[in-house]
Amino acid sequence: MIRKDINEPIIIDKTEYSAILVNNSIKESINELCSKMYQGQCVLIIGPDIILNEGYGEGNSRKYLEYKYKEFVFNSSDDDIINNGSQYEARGEFLNTFEFNMAKECNKDLYALFKTRLFRFVLVTTYDSYVEEIMKEVWKCEINVINIFDNETYKKFAIQGEDGMMAPTLCYVFGKAVPRRKGKISYEFNLNDNDAIKAISEWIRNPYLSKIVNFISKKNILALGCKLDDWQFRFMWYSLQQNIKDLSGNVAISLTDSESDIKLKHYLKKINVEDNGESRLFLKNLLGHLYSPETSVFDELSREEGSIFISYAKENFNMAMHLYNILHGQELNVWIDEEELSVGDYFDFKISEGINKCKIFIALLSGQTKMDIEGGRKRYYSSVEWESVKQINAGRASKKEQTLQPIDILPIAIDGFDPNLDAMNLIENYKMFDGLSILKWGKDSDTKLLQKINTINNQ
Repeated sequence: MIRKDINEPIIIDKTEYSAILVNNSIKESINELCSKMYQGQCVLIIGPDIILNEGYGEGNSRKYLEYKYKEFVFNSSDDDIINNGSQYEARGEFLNTFEFNMAKECNKDLYALFKTRLFRFVLVTTYDSYVEEIMKEVWKCEINVINIFDNETYKKFAIQGEDGMMAPTLCYVFGKAVPRRKGKISYEFNLNDNDAIKAISEWIRNPYLSKIVNFISKKNILALGCKLDDWQFRFMWYSLQQNIKDLSGNVAISLTDSESDIKLKHYLKKINVEDNGESRLFLKNLLGHLYSPETSVFDELSREEGSIFISYAKENFNMAMHLYNILHGQELNVWIDEEELSVGDYFDFKISEGINKCKIFIALLSGQTKMDIEGGRKRYYSSVEWESVKQINAGRASKKEQTLQPIDILPIAIDGFDPNLDAMNLIENYKMFDGLSILKWGKDSDTKLLQKINTINNQ
């Protein structure tokens, strides 16, 4: 597939979602789901029903591409592929030349969900590359792609990369329509029931997939728009988790009164999978909750006296939550603000209170931080949070407040910020970092960070 709108931005208006009133009957379950998402406990599965705007194949990417494929066949002059090649080769060749406009065709609600960067590992049940292109656009980099029918791609799966985090990864559950060379070009992906059975058997029997399955089995699965026949869904759900004692999760699929859907509905209820109904409506409700100033997701995150405060630019929200998960996993009290999602005087007060109560202040330094400093931009994290900790420490150093210990500042450098090259400019603008050692985040940095925190707590 060839994207032809590279320089055409996808505009997301967050206020559109913050105005959505989430139904109270589902608010509690969405809140619980969002909490798992923020803590990195969710794996996302995307089906064709939710990928496109409804003006394209009624929003179903597979239906839309089948329509465009028929046009391709009708207009094609390559009789050798159309008449003598397999249906896989013909569709593969079609997709290799198909031009699409993601800014127009893509479901903007789905793009907004990916834009949160809460999902580093995503599975897709289609064979086209729409979701892959969305992830590239969001992450601004090449992503790891795993194809169920290509053993070589399994090697790209790694729970931790060089920066200590999983690289953005997309897995094609039923195969991807890409050419594979074994003497001649061949294609292998899901076009019929036999292909689905073959893909599912790979998930169950292929030993090279065990690392991926083990990773998924420990997560909560959120499936959106995966409209499969009852038997296909059952096998897919089990083969991805392979944990017969706990197959629970969340789905949002439109189930009808057909015999197959009634059976699937009963099956989901039996294994404690919550069906949230029509996927597009559920997605809007989910986004409404994520972007609402009244969200209570962060109420579950510890904000106690003597805790650790994480300060970050909103572009680095995913890394901030990664740190939260590491520290919270060690039963440390961690305070992380919701500036990414909420604004207003009340939240300013809560953040100020959180900094005043904290013992350790972690400042995330990134490429975004570097650009903000070089451009003279005053952002919330620097103009409010950094200034607050500077003033608090100055006050505690005075005679009036000498009974209170100063807050320990731990700067952490992530992608785009070089402690050797960029520290001088940082210190010139923010004296509070003068004399401090900056931890360069890497593969084993979580151990170094915990050691520093233990040293401070034992003083």
